[in-house]
Amino acid sequence: MLTAARGILRSVADRTFDDFLASEDLRLMTERRLEIMGEAARRLSDNLRNEHADIPWQRIIGLRNVLAHRYDDVDDVELWRLIEEDIPGLVAQLESISPPPPIDPEP
Repeated sequence: MLTAARGILRSVADRTFDDFLASEDLRLMTERRLEIMGEAARRLSDNLRNEHADIPWQRIIGLRNVLAHRYDDVDDVELWRLIEEDIPGLVAQLESISPPPPIDPEP
């Protein structure tokens, strides 16, 4: 989830909503990463989700379902708002609960 969320932020860095609308590739790339996040959230244990109830797990999973099954209902304005307003905070939340990356042993 964290990798996908960070990827979204990298993809839209220095982009505007008009850029987002004009680039089908950018929209599809973003939607795919959101789908990955939703599927990953769905696979987490109930215990982990309950321990971190401040993260909107059901909204993340629900968005994945819309993107995968009701893609004609996707609202680009709402998607952009989510990208700008919600994803940065979600990245911070996920970073706080993710284990640190493994340290490579020196050769």
